[in-house]
Amino acid sequence: MTTANFQLSFSGNKATERTADSAITLNVCTLVETGNPAFMIDYNRIGAAIDVAIKHANENILPKNLRISKIYKNAGTECAAVPPIIRRTMEIIQEGVVCNIYIGPGCSESALDAYKIAVYQKVPLIAVPGSNLIARTGRARADFQYLIRTSYVAVGIARALVAFLDYGNYTHFTIIVNRENMVYSEILDGLTGIFKTVRPDLLTTMDIVYVDYDRSNNQSTSPAKGVIKLGTELEALNKTCRVIVVLANANSVRRVMVRAYNIGMAKGEHVYIGVELFPSDTWGRFTWQRDDKDDEVARLAFRSLVLISMTKIFSSYMEDFSDAIRDLALKKYGYTFGVFDQVDPIILGFYDAFILYARTMERLHNSGANFTDGLTVAQAMWNTTVRTPLGTEIVMSSIGDKVISYDVRIFTIERGSHTAFLRIDGSSNQLTWLNTLIWPSEDGTLPPDVPKCGYSGLNCRLDADDTTKVVLGTVIPIVVVLGAFGAAVYYVLMKNQHNLDPNWWRYKMDELIFPQDRVGSRIGSGKNMAASQSMGTTLNSKSKASKATYLSTVCPWTSAICNGNVIGLKLAPEKTYRPTQEVIKELIQIQPIRHANLQRFIGLCLDDLGWVVYEMGEFCQKGCLDDLIDQKSLNLDWSFKFSLLNDIAEGMNQLHLSPVESHGFLRSLVCLIDGRLSVKVSDYGITKLRNPDALLPFKEGDSMRECEQLLWRAPELLRVQMPPKGSQKGDVYSFAIIMQQIILRSGPYESPGGAQNQMMESTVDLLLEIKKGTSPPIRPPVARSACSVDLFNLMENCWSEFPVQRPSFLKIKESIAKMGGISGGNLIDHLIKRMEKYATDLEEQVATKTQQFMEEKDRSEQLLSQMLPKAVALCLVKGESVHPEFFEMVTVYFSDIVGFTSISASGTPMDVISLLNELYTLFDEIVEKHDAYKVETTGDAYMVASGLPLRNGNIHAVEVATVACETLMAVQTVSIPHRPHEHLRIRCGIHSGSCVAGIIGLKAPRYCLFGDSINTASRMESTGEPMKVQTTQSTKDLLTEMQSDFKITLRGQVDVKGKGQMTTYWLTR
Repeated sequence: MTTANFQLSFSGNKATERTADSAITLNVCTLVETGNPAFMIDYNRIGAAIDVAIKHANENILPKNLRISKIYKNAGTECAAVPPIIRRTMEIIQEGVVCNIYIGPGCSESALDAYKIAVYQKVPLIAVPGSNLIARTGRARADFQYLIRTSYVAVGIARALVAFLDYGNYTHFTIIVNRENMVYSEILDGLTGIFKTVRPDLLTTMDIVYVDYDRSNNQSTSPAKGVIKLGTELEALNKTCRVIVVLANANSVRRVMVRAYNIGMAKGEHVYIGVELFPSDTWGRFTWQRDDKDDEVARLAFRSLVLISMTKIFSSYMEDFSDAIRDLALKKYGYTFGVFDQVDPIILGFYDAFILYARTMERLHNSGANFTDGLTVAQAMWNTTVRTPLGTEIVMSSIGDKVISYDVRIFTIERGSHTAFLRIDGSSNQLTWLNTLIWPSEDGTLPPDVPKCGYSGLNCRLDADDTTKVVLGTVIPIVVVLGAFGAAVYYVLMKNQHNLDPNWWRYKMDELIFPQDRVGSRIGSGKNMAASQSMGTTLNSKSKASKATYLSTVCPWTSAICNGNVIGLKLAPEKTYRPTQEVIKELIQIQPIRHANLQRFIGLCLDDLGWVVYEMGEFCQKGCLDDLIDQKSLNLDWSFKFSLLNDIAEGMNQLHLSPVESHGFLRSLVCLIDGRLSVKVSDYGITKLRNPDALLPFKEGDSMRECEQLLWRAPELLRVQMPPKGSQKGDVYSFAIIMQQIILRSGPYESPGGAQNQMMESTVDLLLEIKKGTSPPIRPPVARSACSVDLFNLMENCWSEFPVQRPSFLKIKESIAKMGGISGGNLIDHLIKRMEKYATDLEEQVATKTQQFMEEKDRSEQLLSQMLPKAVALCLVKGESVHPEFFEMVTVYFSDIVGFTSISASGTPMDVISLLNELYTLFDEIVEKHDAYKVETTGDAYMVASGLPLRNGNIHAVEVATVACETLMAVQTVSIPHRPHEHLRIRCGIHSGSCVAGIIGLKAPRYCLFGDSINTASRMESTGEPMKVQTTQSTKDLLTEMQSDFKITLRGQVDVKGKGQMTTYWLTR
């Protein structure tokens, strides 16, 4: 059957003719994703259904003076984190189109952006499906008053799943979710939302496991925490539950079932629940048969698999409708459906959206309701039932979502497929049994929530005679003792595992997961070597200061995930170092070091050729000390500064007591800051991975060397080739330079303003002077008033020219603790409380300033909206340009004071201003009550227009006529100040026609109207008579068409300048 024949078969008895000139066009702005044929919401796939729906609506549903027109815009090729919806809607606005309703898009992120625009424009939005739109905001569904959804929603699927769990009395279950599929991620969001609001008890008895499936084998691709493999880890679920919800595509579900059967977990004692909303290539066919070696195992395993699907809609016309859609999609959109593809709920959802809107507009029009009000239209689509030309019903819930029922399907060996046995009603959640449940268990029923013997099987106790009890009473204590001994041995072995495993330090790039997008938390693969090198190169380049001045750099450590833990990474020079025996010896030396102020070493990451790519260590979230010093918004009081100094001293003291003995390269860049704002010293102990050139003595010609790193080096080490580990006294000198940085919050040898030592022209000159050892020696310019006397003296002792005079770190940390009043391990907690107080104070200040700003912003916007139309003012506030716009039909009003010249001449200027202010304030109050806009006042002339910038059909004629009549009545109450016994009289004229409107000027911009209609309205005023409203034929026709209650009297022919003879009318009420 052809598309045309199919559509005509639903014509019925209703007339299908339309009078184009008199019909009101309802613009349906359709935002649908396009460009990805595999995407089930692709416009080329559903466009035919939209076209058929529009034809049905215009020919069979809407009254003859209404018709639907589609305005289509591409919403993107897929569900993106930053969808192009706002850009597309701006294109619609720039084209001069006013949307009566938005339909689409399908993706939840896009639908949320579209809804915000719809709310601003006060028009409804029908999202198809937009299934997770609500959950992304955290707000209640009732808050979305302009939203309607005509396909499945994530919360509805979640409710059906919970209904089945309640049916089986299941409270202990695990959800395995495939994060690669948008649909299943949204279902999980819906489930967690239901648990929080309706069933919070389930939150304590359930678990969620994330799985990223590899399509080539039975294992997941990611070793991150919370992500399981489909190997032996699946057995762990057997210890916590018997119900496993698998939110994944068909191939992944089949792998789970095959693996579960092979380990004895899919033979009737477990329930697996999958979600197949409807047959679709998006998630594949949920079938056991793949013509591979696992077919027979899968067939047996599928007996333990329950599928939840949308109840299929049956109609005698559905097959013909499907054929028509397939034919039209191919001819018009070039989209080819599969041989067995049918109309799915997505296609039907778009068809239902247009039909629902058409039925609603028909009902509002026939009842005389205001069908131009967006909220009225939206609410009319809530809690209603409409019939479609397909013979089906669209049942909408009381919150604006389509009521959808779900079937619970079980597998039968005889049929080799899943069959519905239970139906969950979408509106009442009541259960209807469709078939007998036969489960592959001993009694044919679903397994219990908790097995009789418990998940571990230890709850059952076998009867035994007294001899057995005696034996058990003797054996069990022995086993316990042996177990404790074994645990102790195991602990020792684990503690020394790195001695047993010579490759404990070795990691491959495959084991790392890099955060590619910190905002969206998207995870990339460690296999992407190019990306890794690129990221590391960027960090390395940022860590280098300019040659002339010191640069407080970004911390060279970045983050990654390894074995489920977040770790820190520092990029090594590309293809420079390999792990030799000497390197491994140093790694073994630093591996046991554990201290709160030393970064824990983890290992080295190597590429496939054995080159060192990254050094791996404990991750410190807050960067390095340089970052903290440069963060000027953070108030570093002396408690905080002493805490930082104490942390570094504690860490260095521990390092000097360890086999490492000294650091050698201590500087602010290697002092990392963790999440508790504690300092952890890094980059210690691995001398074989350092550039040998960095150990050379500094010479006058070393201008190409990274001189900034030498500003922390002790003078005695600048004069000779430094030992690979430096010296302990040299570390104390480096610590003194860090003290200067913390005290002044500046770079080394910089004043608080950021200027380097004024005596030196460059870093090279500065280092040469330090190396010479002048008297007095060159040191950072710290004023004695910058800190306490004791702290200043300690700093001077630490950077003494003579190493023997420098104190040990044991003395240093004792002195700092005494000066800062630091005792015990509560300092960090104390500092955190102080920081929380600072944060609270800052939040209060920000809140106050924000409130003041918003109040001022509101006042400015309110003032602007009084000078310009609100819609235009809002565009200007957003920085958007307002283009001139043509309006087909508006109504313009002019009024003028009779005898204003003589009135002005007989009074003072203050009298005239007072008179006009009183009169126009009165007029402004009248205009404010109507859908009209005061364009301008020029002297005694007052101009009003309606129908722009927001079109309002033909209501503008009624609105302006009402304003004219009310101003005539109001002016009678206004007296002339200097002629108290006289009342003002005005002339009024109105005319309806086309015009062009736009913003004129940059300074004091005005919204101006141009066109012959404006001149004609002005002539109606000037040729009128006092205390009368003169109107033209066009306005009279509009008022008659709108069946207004105005009294219109023929005046006759009037000679109008530039127009000749015109027939005009007097308007009264």
